[in-house]
Amino acid sequence: EDRNSPRIDINMPLIFQLIKGKLIEEAMCEGDIIDIGYGGMYITSREKIELFCEIKFPLSMSLAANIHSDVYAKIIKSNFIDGLFHYHLEFSSISEEAEIAIKRFINRIIEGT
Repeated sequence: EDRNSPRIDINMPLIFQLIKGKLIEEAMCEGDIIDIGYGGMYITSREKIELFCEIKFPLSMSLAANIHSDVYAKIIKSNFIDGLFHYHLEFSSISEEAEIAIKRFINRIIEGT
């Protein structure tokens, strides 16, 4: 696959909410971030999510120090493999400070510091 930015493997738990239309569902869903790049991420989950639906999740403290910001991402590809849904997501709404934090996190991992 062609990528516009580097991706790193992180294998980090993810808690997220589904967005149906303009409404954010109250139920919290669980998954795992497999890898992340500047513009999106690849996750697995037991939750079935329709293609092009959006999810909302808080930017992880371990990823971004003291930033308290929600990130929105759209499902752009999905597969069902070995009892898990595999989703490719594109960030659809992200604050500038959250975007910078993700880039710094990725760059630190790539540079090995």
